[in-house]
Amino acid sequence: MFRDNKQYTLHWKNVGGFIHYYIAFTDEQGETHDTHVTRNVFAAYMRFEKDERNLRRWDERHREHRVLSGAEINARALRQPHSIEKLIIDAEQREALEQAIAELPEIQRRRLLMHHEGGLSFVAIAEREGCSGRAVQYSVNLAEGKIRKNLKKFEN
Repeated sequence: MFRDNKQYTLHWKNVGGFIHYYIAFTDEQGETHDTHVTRNVFAAYMRFEKDERNLRRWDERHREHRVLSGAEINARALRQPHSIEKLIIDAEQREALEQAIAELPEIQRRRLLMHHEGGLSFVAIAEREGCSGRAVQYSVNLAEGKIRKNLKKFEN
């Protein structure tokens, strides 16, 4: 909750039909002193107090009042962290995929990579290699089948 712990108070007095503005403070000996200020200085202090109060209340609304555990932080995360088991399985799958691609014959590997990583169509690959699009498609399909066979152990 907001607690006001300022070192001064603001007040005004109507003296003979004129308003006088004051800032009161207490010195180290405990004596209270009123200091006469202009209307502009008084208004500036009033704005400062309002801004300070609003900032404190905003801070109180947005501050976490307790320490969060790791589980609570993870529950609030936009992207949930993966378990260590999932990370290990993903690394093994990636390694097995790279190994399966490396074991392909040169033509199949080249065509597979041009199609999947390079984003080339079968016809574009065929034009580069001087063969038919059907031959490239057959080669890529054969390579994908071999890779699927090697990665079958990772299927759930």
